[in-house]
Amino acid sequence: MINMKLNLRHLYLTATSLLLGLLLICIPVSAESGSCGDSVSWDLSNGTLTISGSGEMSGFKDNEFGPWYENRHLITEVVVENGVTSIGSNAFFDCNNLVKVTLADSVTSIGSYAFMECDSLRSVSLGNGLTSIGSYAFKFCYSIQSIKFPDSLQFLGLEAFQGCKSLASLVIPASVTTMQESVFSYCTDLMQVIVNASISELPMWTFYGCDSLVNVTLSETVVSVGQSAFHNCESLNSVSSPASSDITQNLTNQIQEDVAGFIGVNGDPVSDSSFTNSNESGTIQKEVIDNEEVFVKGSINETDTQIDVEVKDKNGWETVIDKTNQYVDVQGTLKQESAVEVNINIDKNIKVDKEMLKEFAGKNVVLNVEYRGLQARIQCSNLNEDERYTDLNLDYALDKIKTYDDSMKAVLGESEAFSLTFKGIADYPMTIKIPLGLDYAYGYATLFEKDGKEWKLIHSVRIDSKGNAALYLNGFDPLTKYMIGLNLDGVNITNAYIPSELAGDYGILTDENGNMYEVTGIQSKWGITLNQFSLIVFGALGGVIVLVGLVMFIIFKMQQNKEKIRREVMNESKK
Repeated sequence: MINMKLNLRHLYLTATSLLLGLLLICIPVSAESGSCGDSVSWDLSNGTLTISGSGEMSGFKDNEFGPWYENRHLITEVVVENGVTSIGSNAFFDCNNLVKVTLADSVTSIGSYAFMECDSLRSVSLGNGLTSIGSYAFKFCYSIQSIKFPDSLQFLGLEAFQGCKSLASLVIPASVTTMQESVFSYCTDLMQVIVNASISELPMWTFYGCDSLVNVTLSETVVSVGQSAFHNCESLNSVSSPASSDITQNLTNQIQEDVAGFIGVNGDPVSDSSFTNSNESGTIQKEVIDNEEVFVKGSINETDTQIDVEVKDKNGWETVIDKTNQYVDVQGTLKQESAVEVNINIDKNIKVDKEMLKEFAGKNVVLNVEYRGLQARIQCSNLNEDERYTDLNLDYALDKIKTYDDSMKAVLGESEAFSLTFKGIADYPMTIKIPLGLDYAYGYATLFEKDGKEWKLIHSVRIDSKGNAALYLNGFDPLTKYMIGLNLDGVNITNAYIPSELAGDYGILTDENGNMYEVTGIQSKWGITLNQFSLIVFGALGGVIVLVGLVMFIIFKMQQNKEKIRREVMNESKK
């Protein structure tokens, strides 16, 4: 009985330790912090840079940047909290791994160059109090596909969105009274625009070089078009305006100077929800849907099919599934061998719907999911259509390891390393690109998994030019701990997997069919992870021990009662 109590106590302590470990994983560790204004402070933790306080953020002059600049490669999200009224000039210049920006309604202005060259930035929420976007503020933000301007916006500065080549759809609100030159020039994927701005002239070079632009709606106040406003917009075939016939004729004449063969401005407005174009050479279909639930941009040409998705509400998944099925059908008709590539951008409030995984399991579809700088590539042909999958949660924690225990020293030596944990569960193979930072570009990353008290080497990969390490996993779960060692001595790098972009320089050891995936964090055939199975086994053993102990206690008590009765009978017989 004493041993049984000790075993139960040991199991209790083990379970408690596991729970404490999980809690520690979930608690963010502050990386850097400081002030960036008289009453404004910043804190960088787990990839999220939070700006808080009250009043204006400091502005930064030429060749000066925010105090987080040296750690900019660690920033994947920027959150500006309520109370802060401005974004300083140059504040987030060249934050190359920044994916998401959320501004509170208290923010009224964005300074010049504030987000320039943030080439991974995809999701921008401007807040409802913004009045001014400064010159070059989002210039060369190549990944922004959709942006909603608030009705409070009044000013758009010079080249504010120049070179945002992924931007597909725009609505400029009526509150805008000032637009400077070249605001949206060289937005090469821009297909449709609604200009509700209260301006009399569309400024010169506004849409210069937007060669995918097809549909434009102008407000009644726009009576003229500036020089080269539509220069090199060779796809433009529909411009509408509610203005008088004299004004629309004048607009037609001015646009025809930029676009040869342009027929004329008409009075029919362009829909702000979707558009299909089948007239471009080599392009079979292009489409954009932009509403409160979802942004979808699809393109089919003679060789491949691409769909870009930003889910704004969980109900948007239905649209994504329907549109993807349409493109799969077209791909089948065209007998294309390449997969339908679906590029999905999600945030912490949205998970990849399990119906998406179920719908395309076993089909020639690839899901490229991006979350906080992490990118997961799932080949649906590797999924089993008979399996039941949970919603895909890619929430993760990546932290620089500052102190090593003996087991870490044994495999790392003096090399740098990151700890990696996932907060969700996946039981199928995927390639996961982990954003380690530009400081480690072209180096080697070695993945280890905690196996008892030791660290088991999984594989090594070459880090790409953007500082991403592509890890090949057959699944993951919250209880599996990973460690990423950097440029380790003694690791056979001749067997390291090479990203495709570096294959020409280093050769390639990758397998697109999934044969490279390591068995780590894998789930069992019963649909649970091995760690979960182990916990269940331990729990079951604990239950058995308790049950056996209870039975033994009952038997012991029965034996005592029998002995008592026997003694009483013997005493009576002696009398």
